[in-house]
Amino acid sequence: MRLLLLSDIHSNLEALEACIAAAPSHDAVVNLGDIVGYGASPNEVTARARELGGTFVLQPLIESGASLTFFGHTHIQGTFVLRAGFGETLHPAYSSIGQSETCDFKLETGANYMINPGSVGQPRDGDWRAAFSVFDSDQRIVTFCRVPYDVRAAQDRILTANLPQRLATQLFDRPH
Repeated sequence: MRLLLLSDIHSNLEALEACIAAAPSHDAVVNLGDIVGYGASPNEVTARARELGGTFVLQPLIESGASLTFFGHTHIQGTFVLRAGFGETLHPAYSSIGQSETCDFKLETGANYMINPGSVGQPRDGDWRAAFSVFDSDQRIVTFCRVPYDVRAAQDRILTANLPQRLATQLFDRPH
């Protein structure tokens, strides 16, 4: 099964549409929360998320015995790995900050993982591109994805809606 993992869309319709367009084929969608807030398209994003269907996560787990957990909210794409009692934080390595890119991460048997697919609409890891992931349960591979989108259009929507200017400027913290 291939799961499309979305998180932290935050009313950013342009970023969501770019992710959907770039997403490879998948069997189901899992939305890890924070669909609205910050951006100027809450109604459109909510409607689009409903059209996609899938599973929506409403409350985070505080404690889990699962060896694989997907989560959002931090706006930072990556994974926490626990193997043989030692923890490690890993982030995908991309070669640019302006193109669509993917980074595969093979899950090892016997290790525990907490994986964040990254933020669709409000990345806060220094990379302005929209982020999402795909999990292939048969291959045990997580593919981290980054995709450029029309940031200016998203910013214009925010400003036109008379939302605070900082919500527009924080979408793009690097020149492109």
